[in-house]
Amino acid sequence: MCESWFSTKLNFLPNGKWLRTSFPSSIVSQPGCMDYESIHLKSQKIRIYPEKSLHQIWKKWLAASRYCFNQAIAYQRKHGLISKYDLRKVVLNSESLPDWIKESPYHLKVNAIYDANAAFKTSRKSGTKQPICGKFRSVRDRIQSIKFRVEDFKKGTWLPSVMFMIKYPSIRTNSYY
Repeated sequence: MCESWFSTKLNFLPNGKWLRTSFPSSIVSQPGCMDYESIHLKSQKIRIYPEKSLHQIWKKWLAASRYCFNQAIAYQRKHGLISKYDLRKVVLNSESLPDWIKESPYHLKVNAIYDANAAFKTSRKSGTKQPICGKFRSVRDRIQSIKFRVEDFKKGTWLPSVMFMIKYPSIRTNSYY
């Protein structure tokens, strides 16, 4: 069964009248199978170390993402849970949105708003009261992250249409220093 994408096994239960086919939760049975490598390619966390020019751009994007996340949490604390699409319209179409946030890529802000909606839902399900549901993101958080789409990585760089002015080897993925 190594050539197939799943494995099947018959289990005879103590009562001889019952025959059950079980599919194990693990679909990889041997490291030599073809799909053993492809199963681990779904998502990957990569730590990168940008050069100064790219670092400045990403700091601005992190701030915009954090601002949208915090605005979404504040709105939901005040008005209650709404759909993530309505929340996106409220936050991004706000008249008080600063210009430096409007300049950052759209999908980074949208992903932050969707994350805020999910965080608010989760904290409400856990029993937290309405006025304190969801935590705000801080500049001082130890870990700050941005979600990029797969389509944004082209020709060896992130968002080449935005970062065309940055030199090509601006990202290094090793941590030798």
